Amino acid sequence: MLFPKLKMVVIYVEYDLEKYPSSFEHLKSYLSKVGGERIRYIRVNNKDTGTGSRNLGDNTIYLQGSNVDREFSGWQRGIEFVRSSNVKFDVVLFVNEAFEATGASYLKNSNINWMILKSHVLGAVIGFIDTRWEKIRLNNRGVRIWINTNCFFVPHSLLTKMSTIITVDNSCMSKYLPEQFPSDGELFELTAPINNAYKNHMVEWITEEWHNKIDLNDRTWPIFRSKVKAMLNEASLSIRIRELGYIILPYSIPMFVYRKIRGAFRKAKKAVLQERRGSIKDAFLSSTNDIER
Repeated sequence: MLFPKLKMVVIYVEYDLEKYPSSFEHLKSYLSKVGGERIRYIRVNNKDTGTGSRNLGDNTIYLQGSNVDREFSGWQRGIEFVRSSNVKFDVVLFVNEAFEATGASYLKNSNINWMILKSHVLGAVIGFIDTRWEKIRLNNRGVRIWINTNCFFVPHSLLTKMSTIITVDNSCMSKYLPEQFPSDGELFELTAPINNAYKNHMVEWITEEWHNKIDLNDRTWPIFRSKVKAMLNEASLSIRIRELGYIILPYSIPMFVYRKIRGAFRKAKKAVLQERRGSIKDAFLSSTNDIER
C-alpha cells in the first residue's frame, strides 16, 4: 500500500503490440503490490493515431496517440490528458512498451513504495542511470549521466514546471541531421550542437547495441533520424531536470550509502505523515551528498 495521500499516475506508451504483446500486463503485475486504488493507468497507443479516449475499467484510460516523437509524443499526450482531466497525483511513472527489452525489469523485485516516496519527498527523478566515460556534450552541456527513459518516476512538482517533456521535435531536427541519407558525406550536420563523441555514441548505439539495431542506408534513414531525435530528447530531459533544481537517482541506493542516510530518510518518512516536506528534503539532500553523481 502507498504511504498516506500519495497517488501515482502511470503513463504507458505502446506502438508495436506484436513485438511486446504482454508488456502492459507485466507492468501492472509488478505494480500490484502498491495498491490499485491509488494508481491510475493512462495507456497511450501511438499506432492508433488520433485524439480519442475511452475508459477500459480497472483504473485504466485508453488514449489514441501519435508517434511523431516516438514515446515522447505519447507521454506528452498522456500529460495533457491528465492535466485537462484534473487528475490528482503525487508521482508519475513514465513507461514505454520496451521497458523489459534488455532483461527483466527492475520493477519486478523492487520496493515500489520506496521509490514513490523518494521521488515525492526528495523531488527526485528515479530510474535506470545511463553513463558514458567519454565527454559527450549537447548544446554545450555535459551529458555523461542521464536517466534511461524507458521507465522512470517523476514528481508532480517537476511536471508543473515543464509545459512539455519534448525538447527536440521535427522543426529543429535539421540542425542535427539532413533529411536525406548522406551516402557520400557526414551523417550529422557540421554545425550540429553536439560533439563528435556524442555523434559516435549515437551511431554505435543505433547500429550495434539497440534492441532494434539497423544498418544505415536510404531505407533506414528515417528510422535513424527518429531514434536520434528520441536520444536527443532523452539527454535533453536530464539536462532540464538538473537545471530546474531536481536530482536524478538510480532505482536502488547502494547499501553503504543507505546506511549513511537511513536516519535522514526515517525523518523524511515521518515528515510525509506530518506534511513537513521542505525542511526534511533539505536535510536529506545534505545527507546524500549528491549521490546521483
